[in-house]
Amino acid sequence: MKSANDDSVKFKVNLSQHKQIALKLSCHHRDGTNIGLIRVDYNGPWHRNPETITSEVPEILHNYAGLTIPARESHVHVYVEGEYLDWAIPLKDFSKFSNNERDGITVVQIDIKDHTEKFNAVKSFADTINVQARITTVDRFNFN
Repeated sequence: MKSANDDSVKFKVNLSQHKQIALKLSCHHRDGTNIGLIRVDYNGPWHRNPETITSEVPEILHNYAGLTIPARESHVHVYVEGEYLDWAIPLKDFSKFSNNERDGITVVQIDIKDHTEKFNAVKSFADTINVQARITTVDRFNFN
C-alpha cells in the first residue's frame, strides 16, 4: 500500500494466521528497512517485554516493563524507537486507555471463533491505519 499523501511512502499490511496466532494483523513501514509499526496478535503465543525502560519508551508502556503475557492472551505490539515491536500490552488493558494515550489506535477485543467479529477486527485495524480501500470478503475467513 502507499500513502494517500505521498506516493513514495509505502506500507505493508499483513492479515494472517500463524500456527500459534489465531489472527495476526500488522502494519509495516516499507522504507527499505521494513519497520513494524503495530501488530495485534489475537490468541497468540506468549510474549515478554524488555526489562529496561529507555527514554524512547512511552509512558503508557512503563507499567509493562518485564511483563510476560501468557500464551493465548491477545495483545498489541507497538513501535518503540530503537526497539521496534518488542513491547506489547495485553489487549484487555490496551482498550482501557484513553484515545490520546493509545495515540488514536483502536483495537477491538473479539471472540476468535466468530467470523463476523474477526471481520470487524480487520475493519477496525484498517480504520486505525487509515486504509482508504474498501475491504470485503468473498467467503468466510478460514482461520481456526
